[in-house]
Amino acid sequence: MIYKAIGLFFLTFVKFALTIPIIRYQFDILPSLMITISGGIAGVLFFCFFWRYILDWWNNNIRLKSKKSLSSLKVNKKRRKIIQLKNQYGYWGMVILTPVFFSIPLGTFLIQRYFKYKKGKLFHLFMSIIFWAVIIILFLSIFKK
Repeated sequence: MIYKAIGLFFLTFVKFALTIPIIRYQFDILPSLMITISGGIAGVLFFCFFWRYILDWWNNNIRLKSKKSLSSLKVNKKRRKIIQLKNQYGYWGMVILTPVFFSIPLGTFLIQRYFKYKKGKLFHLFMSIIFWAVIIILFLSIFKK
């Protein structure tokens, strides 16, 4: 049983909303909450510092060597979609939707990239994870019976 919990913890680390029904099916409410919340928070912590390191390395090594200005960047569908996503949802939309609609790695990357100097990013992401975990697990508990 402990191996299932550890495996599901690491699944929640990356794919938060998709693993909650699996966890809720195999465990009671309290262990389900503990596994999902701790996995989501560990995922946010890991990817927040991982993306910060990668973005700093990219800015210091790659961007300085290329000597291209921001105006010379090519606009393509991918960049346009990411900027549209950022402008449409803003900071709070990204924080609220990261655990459920975006994956934790993608959401933390976008928040690290476009809201670098925003205070309380980690706390807001933690609260979003706790909120969604409680809502989804309680919803699944009602329909489990």
